[in-house]
Amino acid sequence: MIAAHRHRIGGHACTNMSKPAPRVSAVCRATSFAEFVQNLVPRKPDPIKEARTELLQLLVSGQTGSRTSDLVDILSSTSLPFKENKLGGGRWIVLYTKGMPQLWKATYEAGKTFSPGNRAGQDLNPKGRTVVNRAEYFGNKIVVTASGAYEPLGDSSRTPCEVISRISSGNINIFGKDIALPIKGEGKFEVLYLDDDLRIFKAGPSYAVQVKESKLDDMLQRMET
Repeated sequence: MIAAHRHRIGGHACTNMSKPAPRVSAVCRATSFAEFVQNLVPRKPDPIKEARTELLQLLVSGQTGSRTSDLVDILSSTSLPFKENKLGGGRWIVLYTKGMPQLWKATYEAGKTFSPGNRAGQDLNPKGRTVVNRAEYFGNKIVVTASGAYEPLGDSSRTPCEVISRISSGNINIFGKDIALPIKGEGKFEVLYLDDDLRIFKAGPSYAVQVKESKLDDMLQRMET
């Protein structure tokens, strides 16, 4: 409310319009003070976040030594909510393996010798639960694919989550010419770790670490600049 005060100056009536001083809510003051104090307290480091960030940097820079293996073990031992939609987002590239995978050996061989012209990875589509394993040799001159479907098994609310993959067809493209491959079969693997850009699969005694292709290309581009 605006208060009006009348008084006379030199015989003339004057009106002094003034606003009351703003009142600060006690709740607002308390909230601001609490946030201020909270910011003064050092935040505890997140070991999982730190491990995945370091592992991503090592993988993209091509370092696959003992530290990489240790970080894979750390992330593989976590139990996090399994969100199937995170399996999607396009193709994921194999950047690191431990042991000889029993499934998709052609894909593994390409990933083992990863280079800008030689890639291997998987494209899982959660909407239709389809899977395409793809290996590129000599910069896309030779492309091998194995296609099929996948399905989470049992309690899939947390990692590790067991998944079954059924391959129903295959194809090899050599210099633009497609040749059908008689590839059929099924196998199981576990999703040990999964976030927006990094995932770790385990089939038997073997591990495969994959990075989302879009994230990988972005990080590689930043390294070049």
